[in-house]
Amino acid sequence: MRWLIAFALILASIALTACDPGAGITWVNETDVQLQIYLGDDLDDFDLSLAPHSSKEGATIEAVWEDVVVVRDQQSNILFRQEITWDELEAQDFRFEITEEMLSPTPTQGQ
Repeated sequence: MRWLIAFALILASIALTACDPGAGITWVNETDVQLQIYLGDDLDDFDLSLAPHSSKEGATIEAVWEDVVVVRDQQSNILFRQEITWDELEAQDFRFEITEEMLSPTPTQGQ
């Protein structure tokens, strides 16, 4: 009987894990500039280097997610900063496209 209970608990934990609605974000650089992308203002939070006119899938995020996307140039100057939520990313099919129009014409000094 104990093995049946243990088996049921294992199946339940697998089912809960399988239902975790995590998703990977595809980052798209539509600019002519090499970009560094961070989730959060801290340079240690998440770093993805993205060549001009390229895309790359980043880390998986959880469904209860909200953060700040910070785009920097190679000198760590902030070119773009925006708060974003899971729902906003989901509406964009988990694609975050960075265009020239989004980038600040006068970058701010980074940390």
